[in-house]
Amino acid sequence: MTADFKEKLALVTDTVDPKLYDLEYGNLRYEISDILDREGEVYAKNISVIYDVPDMHSNSINIKYDGEEDLYEIADPKTEKLVITGDAAVINEILDDYIKEIPEIRLKNLYIEIRRWHDEDGLECHDMFNKIYDILKMEDEVEGAILTTEECTLALHYVVQYCQHREANA
Repeated sequence: MTADFKEKLALVTDTVDPKLYDLEYGNLRYEISDILDREGEVYAKNISVIYDVPDMHSNSINIKYDGEEDLYEIADPKTEKLVITGDAAVINEILDDYIKEIPEIRLKNLYIEIRRWHDEDGLECHDMFNKIYDILKMEDEVEGAILTTEECTLALHYVVQYCQHREANA
């Protein structure tokens, strides 16, 4: 990888660096991989920005950088439109907006998971409390934590509210 290629990739990865491995942002990280042409030569790089959600899955957004064309490419998560530009600032704005939404995405995902525990798995309220406790205990076995203290607190409150609502409507 040439120095210019590294500089072009750094223009994007520098946007991720302040939140790197921050639990609130799902242990945000990135991986850079080669994109090969038909002859097996590297013509572009893919930057995959990855974060974890509380149900132990990962989400990602990908940025392609074509060094020959000096163009970045990203599927804007809000508009679902493909953005192709030579301006890293445009990519960084899209990426920064997406990163800012990760805590909310994680919390929504956690609430969906709690509802699933009750509605599909048939767990009672005390079982859901135990499930959250099990997730916290699992953090010793899994690299990095899974829930922030705030997410855990909000999840416990959500379980109480959800159970009260379900009982009131039963």
